[in-house]
Amino acid sequence: LLFGLSLFVYSRNPKSAVHRTFGLFCFSMVVWLVGFCGVYLSQEEAQALWWGRTGFFGIAFIPAFEYHFILTFLGLRQPRILASLYVIGVIGASLSRTPLIYNGIWRSFWGFYPSAGLLYPIFPLCFSSAFMGGVWLLYQAIKSEENPLRRQQIRYLLLAFATGIPGVIDYIVKYKIHVYPFGYIDAFLF
Repeated sequence: LLFGLSLFVYSRNPKSAVHRTFGLFCFSMVVWLVGFCGVYLSQEEAQALWWGRTGFFGIAFIPAFEYHFILTFLGLRQPRILASLYVIGVIGASLSRTPLIYNGIWRSFWGFYPSAGLLYPIFPLCFSSAFMGGVWLLYQAIKSEENPLRRQQIRYLLLAFATGIPGVIDYIVKYKIHVYPFGYIDAFLF
């Protein structure tokens, strides 16, 4: 669904920064979901770890693309925050194949799952900050928007992105806490 949404939105107006950033946001979630589908279907730890690290490549960019899309949609500029999110994303993607991100695999009642490496804590913080910050920007925009159609669009986005915040549970599970990682459900609700 997200891949189709990504292609649909992007194809409607490829020159639009709003369409491009939304398409990239959806595509980064597709990489995450495909990677973790591979984790869940894996029969061996090494294979599960490979898929988990592949999925993390998408995870690394989700906060940057999410925040960038919201800024672009609202016509806001926050170059330092956005640059920081992209730098963290590039670092995370660059290190995604190392034990600094996922240092191994463990098994829970649902199957294999990656375990957090030394630098991993940066990413739940980045995800939470970007999503809550983006939701806050959308909330603030509703209060000042006079155009009823635009206000309704912002409400839909606020609802959609607010559903992503509980997805932070997937980050916590990497610390071998036996809570079912339901972040994919949040992505579906989005």
